[in-house]
Amino acid sequence: MMTQSFARLVAWCAFAAAAVTVITIVSITLYFALIPTLGAGNVFGPINDVFSIFFALLGIPVLLALARLHRHLSPGLNAALVAAGVTGAAALAIAQTMFVFGAVDLAFTMAVAPLTGLTALAMGVLNLQALRAGTLPRLMAWLGLIAAAGSALGAIALALAGMESPLTWVGILSYLINPVWFVWFGRLLLTERLPATSGITPIGA
Repeated sequence: MMTQSFARLVAWCAFAAAAVTVITIVSITLYFALIPTLGAGNVFGPINDVFSIFFALLGIPVLLALARLHRHLSPGLNAALVAAGVTGAAALAIAQTMFVFGAVDLAFTMAVAPLTGLTALAMGVLNLQALRAGTLPRLMAWLGLIAAAGSALGAIALALAGMESPLTWVGILSYLINPVWFVWFGRLLLTERLPATSGITPIGA
């Protein structure tokens, strides 16, 4: 059973993840836009690197809560999805932290980045389960599925062809869906509109 306090924590993690997503999108866009004038050392690169760490960490409790919605459907698959998702998120957070502190170079972080595909895969399967079981609004589940599929495709393309691949940019563009999904999920938690099978104690109880 998920406690009221943890449900509230997950909701605010989801809201924070949405805000961080917007910051990373804006910062990486400004980084590339300003390279011709300020060079590759402009401040928006480090900003994106730091907030990418927060995004990875904030996504872990959200993943755990989403997995709780479907634990009754397939416990074994659910556990595997959680393990894969947390592994991908943790790998990104650790690699980015090491990069920010100068312990590794950009090549190392680029090599680790495709592991985020594990998190995208987990989120995709969980949103697919939500679509089939009706545990989330259909539009929300579809958005989550599309975002996850795009992110997984982008991670694979990054590993095989780097930033030059158009499919890598498909993954980056799918990232734009995340703020909507995170805010929606947070509101569902705070307004107690999740099904009884979630095992979440109503916040107002």
